[in-house]
Amino acid sequence: MPRRMFRRRPKRWVAPCVTGALAVVVLVASCSDLPLGAVDEAAPTSAPLAKKGGSKPAKTPPALLSPVRIAADAAGSLFVSDFLAQAVFKLERAAAGFDITGALNLSEQPLGVAWAAGRLFVGNAVSGSVDVYDFGRKKPRRLYSLAAPVSDPTDIATDDGRGLVFVLDGRAGRVRVFTLTDGAHLYDISGPGENPSALQNPTGLTVDVARQQVLVSDYGSLDGGGEGPAVKVFGYDGAFATSIAGEFSRPQGLAISDSGGTPVVLLADAMAGVVLVLDRATGETLGTLGTQFEGDTEAPAPGELWLPLDVLLAEGGEVIVTNNRAQRIESFDAGGSLP
Repeated sequence: MPRRMFRRRPKRWVAPCVTGALAVVVLVASCSDLPLGAVDEAAPTSAPLAKKGGSKPAKTPPALLSPVRIAADAAGSLFVSDFLAQAVFKLERAAAGFDITGALNLSEQPLGVAWAAGRLFVGNAVSGSVDVYDFGRKKPRRLYSLAAPVSDPTDIATDDGRGLVFVLDGRAGRVRVFTLTDGAHLYDISGPGENPSALQNPTGLTVDVARQQVLVSDYGSLDGGGEGPAVKVFGYDGAFATSIAGEFSRPQGLAISDSGGTPVVLLADAMAGVVLVLDRATGETLGTLGTQFEGDTEAPAPGELWLPLDVLLAEGGEVIVTNNRAQRIESFDAGGSLP
C-alpha cells in the first residue's frame, strides 16, 4: 500500500474534552479470514435443504466483505453497503460493537446509501438507479426508484426537513437532486468541465442542512496536469461557493461538524489510510483519526485503516469509518466534541 502523502506529518488530533490518547474501539462486524464469497447471499432466509436422508447444511453467517458507504437511522442502527457481498447490511449495537441483524440482498453492486423518512435509499451501480426500500419488514421490500437515471450513484445524502435527496453521479460528474416524497427529479448541480466549479472525478457527498450547502469530495485531474484533489462546496441552488484544498490525495466519504466551535470536515483519505480533520475555512489539517495499515502484519490492528471509504458522525461525537480492505467498520470515540 502507498505510504502517507502528507508534506508534513499532522499531529494526532485529540478531542478537547478528552485527556491522553484518542480512545479507539474496533467494531468488527465480520471475520477477515473468511474467503471472498463466503457470505450467505440468501441471508437472513434459511439455507437450502439437503437431499433426502441428509442433514441441513450449516448456514454461513453474513459478514462484511467490502464495506463502502454507511448511513444511520434515528435509533442508531447502521446500514452498510457492501460491493462484493452484493448487499446492504443492517447492524445493531451489541455488547462488543455491532451485530449484523439484517440484509438486503441485491445480486448487484450497491454503492451510496442513505436513510430518510423511514426508508432506505440505495444506489445501484449495475442498474444505474437509486432504489427506495422499506427495511422495517422482516424481508426488505422495494418501493420505487428515483425518477432519473444515475449512472454511477457513488453517494447519497438527504435533507429531510426540506424534502430533498442529493445523489452524486461519479461518472457524469454531477449531483442530481430529487424530491424525498416521490423521487421526482428537480435539477442537477455542476457537471464536467474545466472551470473551478466543475467536478472532475467526484467520489463522496454530504450536505450541510444549516447552511443549505452540498459538499463533494473530488479526486481532481488524475493525469497530474489539472486541478488537484479538493472538497467543492455548492449552494442548494447549484451556485458554486468555494473549494477546500488540503493535504489529502484520494478523498472519499466525508462528514461535517460545528460542535467544537470550529467548523470542520471529516474526510476519509483512501490512499493515506486516515480520516483527516480539516478546518473548513482554510483546509488546514487539525489532526487525524486512525493510522495507515502498512501491511507488516497479517491483518490491521485496532485503529489501523486499510482503504477507508466513508465517514459517519454519530451521536455523542462517535466517528464511524468503513475500513474497506480490513472488512470491518471502525469506531473512534471523539469524546463528544470536535475541535
